[in-house]
Amino acid sequence: MQESGRRAGAPLQVVDDLADRFRTVPFSYPEIGATRQERLPRGYRHLEAETEVGRGRSRYLEVAERLLTWQLHTGSGLSVRASDERARQGAIQLATLPLGPFKITTRCRVVYLIEEDQRAGFAYGTLEGHPERGEERFCVELTDDDRVVFSLRAFSRNAWLVSRLGAPVSNRVQAMVNRRYLAAALS
Repeated sequence: MQESGRRAGAPLQVVDDLADRFRTVPFSYPEIGATRQERLPRGYRHLEAETEVGRGRSRYLEVAERLLTWQLHTGSGLSVRASDERARQGAIQLATLPLGPFKITTRCRVVYLIEEDQRAGFAYGTLEGHPERGEERFCVELTDDDRVVFSLRAFSRNAWLVSRLGAPVSNRVQAMVNRRYLAAALS
């Protein structure tokens, strides 16, 4: 394992064999890539959130770089182990969230990458073993009026028996992490 230097936040570890270890682990939901569609799938909680994070091309490029190198995840308090230093289709990301004496570790694989002149980001989907089932898209956009907007788009439902039984708590934890992503994009 090699440690990557990052700004303040939780550590990022790039693990060389992570993609190999999770290559055959299936997604835990059937609607792979659905965060690209106009309507999110039924039967899930939906999230659509955005925040303006600045103005201008240099700010856009800065936030895009932080997003694509997992820094928005580590900046939100997650410890991240990833198969690649940059998000790419097929990359594996394991994120650990400390909750008091407990730790929750998630398993995701990047479903698609967004690489356009004024939009950058990716969506990842949950793998078997993740406490949720679903997909989340992270995107930063430079609008025509020069605003830089970071957005989240997701659908999910509780997967583990414990998270289903404790749905109010697990849903609040998920909402807290999403607020942290939005806050990390502002910094």
